Amino acid sequence: MRYIKNFIKQTSYFVLFATILFLPLILLCSKCLADETIPIDKMKSSVGLVVRVADIQDRNTGEVNKNVPLGTGSCFMVGNGDCAITNCHVIATNDLQSIMQAYAINISNVQFYVIFFDSSGRQIGEFITNVIDYNAAKDLALITLPAEIANAGVEPVKFLKDSQIKVLMDVYAVGFPFTDLGKEMVKDHTVTKGVVSKVNAEANGRYCVQTDASINPGNSGGALYDKHGNLIGVNTCGVNHSIGEGINFAVQSGEVISFLNANHIPVAFADDNTDACGNSGGNNTEDSMNSEVQPVSANSWKSSTDGILVVLVVACILLAISVGVYITKVKGKNNSVSLAGHRPQSNSGNLLANSLPRQRVPQGGVRVADGVFTLTGVQGSFTGMNIPFHSFPASIGRDTAVCKVQFAPNTKGVSRLHCTISFNAGVFTVTDSSTYGTYVNGSKIAPNVPTRLSNGDKLACAGEVFRVTIRQ
Repeated sequence: MRYIKNFIKQTSYFVLFATILFLPLILLCSKCLADETIPIDKMKSSVGLVVRVADIQDRNTGEVNKNVPLGTGSCFMVGNGDCAITNCHVIATNDLQSIMQAYAINISNVQFYVIFFDSSGRQIGEFITNVIDYNAAKDLALITLPAEIANAGVEPVKFLKDSQIKVLMDVYAVGFPFTDLGKEMVKDHTVTKGVVSKVNAEANGRYCVQTDASINPGNSGGALYDKHGNLIGVNTCGVNHSIGEGINFAVQSGEVISFLNANHIPVAFADDNTDACGNSGGNNTEDSMNSEVQPVSANSWKSSTDGILVVLVVACILLAISVGVYITKVKGKNNSVSLAGHRPQSNSGNLLANSLPRQRVPQGGVRVADGVFTLTGVQGSFTGMNIPFHSFPASIGRDTAVCKVQFAPNTKGVSRLHCTISFNAGVFTVTDSSTYGTYVNGSKIAPNVPTRLSNGDKLACAGEVFRVTIRQ
């Protein structure tokens, strides 16, 4: 009987040791296996289709067709689900003049629609969207989304930091390339897989991720994800196949984060750690665009399975050592094992959270209700574009770093800081600071003197004419 009791006791200790050592390993393996599932449906759900429509009049017959699709692009949900990011060239209207001349037509009432789908692939609806802000130099634009899309379960994307984007990591480009613009418009996502070829690649004055994942017309403004569905960049352009194969670019996440911060849009980040499965996340601070990027070594682990095997071997060695020590002690006299009363102490607490630098949110000027003040282009390259203002003062000119309405660097007749729109005591004013002059309703205003703007006024500079809309 005594031998049976000793056998049961020794077996119980052995099972206890095995449980303590292998339970974390089992949890680790299950997590890694779960992480290998690519969340394609979730990736697709966060990406929407952008359609530009307008009224078209045939100059020869006078016939007018309404809501004619002129082009498409892609976008993805950000912030609290009430806005989306796309490329500036997706919502630009500076090509309308050449289209009208080439096809002998008149184009008016230009609008943009967004179309999103839930995780089951069902279309949520078609909704008119407005431009909140854009940055032509970075090729980024921020557009509005209605509450119906977020209410249907679509979630904003989460961002990776620049330093977590590595050469040779798998990426997935999601969007709507080559969308059919016929009556029965084909509205379906495509997903193309590739790897990161280069990080912090400079393309037309912005930092981009270079990838061999296919990016075609219509993909512009869509999301480039890692295998966990975290955003790496905004699909933007590709090199013509006659010049080179597999050379495509996405505006890097750091550029997008800076743009969102400037518009006071909250940014969601991936988890701030790299776990034993080799899955990297982000934190809630913007990374430096010039951070050093280490390429993946040819001798590094090729998959998370290798890491699991190493942990398994280490666990087996520790188990063998523990069992050997226990058996040796059991054979001696007056030896025992006590597992009670030992509780490892940790003073780490919230050290990680407390050590993170707090995100600095840029402070804007005077803010008014969204959409109260809007400029609508009625003549020139901005024709048909609605530009809502949300904070004041806001400038117009060639300086892309400070101006709300930005002209190309070589635009004649426009100064670096041409004029500034202000809001004070319920009154909107414009102040000219240019060399060439600013005009209100056809009259040149005095320089450096605030001039009141009213609903319906026409504001002009260098041949560009905007209509002022002020909603009370």
